[in-house]
Amino acid sequence: LDSRPPLVMDPGWLLVTITLLAQCILVTLLVMPVPSNQVRGMVLKLVRAIWSLPAVKYFIGLIAAVDVVYFFFTVRTMAEQGTLLSPVNNEITGHQREQLYRNERNAIITGGNLFLLLVLYRLIEIQEQLRQARVNAKKMDTVEKVVGEGKKAK
Repeated sequence: LDSRPPLVMDPGWLLVTITLLAQCILVTLLVMPVPSNQVRGMVLKLVRAIWSLPAVKYFIGLIAAVDVVYFFFTVRTMAEQGTLLSPVNNEITGHQREQLYRNERNAIITGGNLFLLLVLYRLIEIQEQLRQARVNAKKMDTVEKVVGEGKKAK
């Protein structure tokens, strides 16, 4: 039988994981194909409305700070274990291997969360620029049609 105490999940990791899932949903909304620029505008308006709430901004800032701290401690623990640069070590026990996998998982979660946060910020900007470019292109097409019809009438 295993004599180790049962593992208790740190609430911070739960919060970080839930935030990662929420960011994945927002990124999916922003990169999904849309049938028209009007739908893109509605999706972008929804994401911007969520993103611009003061509570969401503070929460994202708090989670980013927690991510940085957790990422630092996870990488430091992996470095202390000697598994950061050379993950293959045949002389470790099953419990040490379990800790190694947990630390690797946590590094991926926190690093992915930080990376996805940057991607999300950039995607919102890019989608807004794309929507505005399409609105401008549509205006130019309308102007060209009016000018073309005016030349034909003469």
